Amino acid sequence: MVGLGETDGEVLGVLADLAAVGVSIVTVGQYLRPTAQHMPVARWWAPADFARLSEAGRALGIREVVASPLTRSSYHARQAAEGVADGVRAATALPARDGGAGATTAGASTAGATTKETA
Repeated sequence: MVGLGETDGEVLGVLADLAAVGVSIVTVGQYLRPTAQHMPVARWWAPADFARLSEAGRALGIREVVASPLTRSSYHARQAAEGVADGVRAATALPARDGGAGATTAGASTAGATTKETA
């Protein structure tokens, strides 16, 4: 989540840190103030800013970076996890999954930037 006063450099640094520890899925969305009692939005990030974050994350080696103003941690989570798992299968010549309804990457979580591939 961005829009709470972080700098571009801080966000890019977090992406670099996540890539360094092997995170394969990151979601970045705009903070939206739910009520007047919550923190105000410090910055509205433009769609071009999100596109730049997505490109930067991929350039750092993060396989799936979903970034847009309305992206949330669950945004297309299953598709992102399956895409990462498919990439791992292709890279390691693993057989295709059997179409089951479970998670496709052992130990994968789809909770935003904390996702780490463990298969």
